[in-house]
Amino acid sequence: GLSMTGTADAAAGGDQRGLAMFASLLLHAARDTLDLLLPPQCLCCDARVDASGMLCAACFRHTAFITEPCCERCGVPFAAAAQALAGALCPTCHAAPPMFRQARAALRYDAQGRRLVLPLKHADRPELAALLAPHLVRAGSALLRDANLLVPVPLHRRRLFKRRYNQAALLAAAVARLSGVPVVRDMLVRQRPKLSLPHSQRHSLPSLPLHIRQQACPPPCCTTWQCECACSACAATSGTAD
Repeated sequence: GLSMTGTADAAAGGDQRGLAMFASLLLHAARDTLDLLLPPQCLCCDARVDASGMLCAACFRHTAFITEPCCERCGVPFAAAAQALAGALCPTCHAAPPMFRQARAALRYDAQGRRLVLPLKHADRPELAALLAPHLVRAGSALLRDANLLVPVPLHRRRLFKRRYNQAALLAAAVARLSGVPVVRDMLVRQRPKLSLPHSQRHSLPSLPLHIRQQACPPPCCTTWQCECACSACAATSGTAD
């Protein structure tokens, strides 16, 4: 009885492996056929590339990816390696330290950078998130090692209706798949806090009010008003108000 059961299980396992191999071959054949009929193009300039979801050599060469040396606080690249002392800060962070502890960027927001970022935000090009995510993981590798969660900044309802997706959520999900850090897409919502504050204190409210949805927070998680203010201030000062 044991030998017959073992033989049946082995046969079933062999059948499953055969089906998986056959499905993989079909997928590759379909992909090759699609590439033949619709050759893959650069996501930036539409030039021919070897595989879909890539930049051509010229666009990759013109993209100014940010690498060290950079400001320890905000990640702005330094002009010279001599500035890259341990814990070195840029003049802006020296003069007015930002609310966030540390930030990193994948590429410069120059003309070429805008050709990659703006279509993702405004031109219905969600496929660019998969292209940019590996560079975000590279730039933020040190931060991701210590991260517990990825939390995208939510869009205003009007912008979400117009764009149909939140580009920050797409990027966070793609980074989560590559880094293994979990993402909570709906942890923050834009909502003016309903507080009875004197008029003299209302100027202290953050310009980008974010509310933490307690039911979306994995334990343990801070859901205090101070935490919401910190999230709002960090998002506003890091250029994510839009």
